Amino acid sequence: NNNNPEKGVMYSYKLNDIENLYKKDYSNTGHGNGMTYNSKTGKVLVLGYYGVCEYNEETLEIEKDYNRPNYPGYSAIGYDYDDDLYIGRANHRIFFANTTTMKKLYEYGISMFEAAQDLEYYNGYIFDCASDFGLPNPYQVYSFYPGYELIYIYDAKFDKDNKPTKNFGRLISRFIIKGFGELESLSFRDGNIYFGFGKKGYNFYYLEFEEFIKKTGANNR
Repeated sequence: NNNNPEKGVMYSYKLNDIENLYKKDYSNTGHGNGMTYNSKTGKVLVLGYYGVCEYNEETLEIEKDYNRPNYPGYSAIGYDYDDDLYIGRANHRIFFANTTTMKKLYEYGISMFEAAQDLEYYNGYIFDCASDFGLPNPYQVYSFYPGYELIYIYDAKFDKDNKPTKNFGRLISRFIIKGFGELESLSFRDGNIYFGFGKKGYNFYYLEFEEFIKKTGANNR
């Protein structure tokens, strides 16, 4: 929300009626760079400037605020439904956190140089979005794919004892996209992957997950 950096706007639509606004929230959450949905509790988590806000999925009222785990705070948020953990990114590190306390349990470092966007979890993998605007950019030191959007895919599997497996945190694929605009976020539903791009407004696309994973080459790992 460029008009007031203290405020954040969230819009909600029903999938069977996306032409009409369902609900809107305008709160002191600051810039929102990501959101996720806890399918076990039915809560929507929105990443804001001051931390993470937990919303009621039906009323869109804020029910809980989580403080930042460390400065400068989250730059992405996701949900691991297999292990019931939240996933966050902060200071070039990805971590898994308890869904009740947001306490970090596991973490690993990443070497992404591009401008970070949102991330999400699906089927044992983390899909981490980034934009390479090219140099010069005040937030980038390197530029390998100027003008491209990227999705970093990391192994995020746990064993039967809920401990990270041998390849936990390993980068297994880097998927490059161009021509659709700035990749703000992605999500998964009913076997599809949904992409949210910013280009003259917001545009949404979806692809069958199995088809997408074939294109990334991640299914060969």
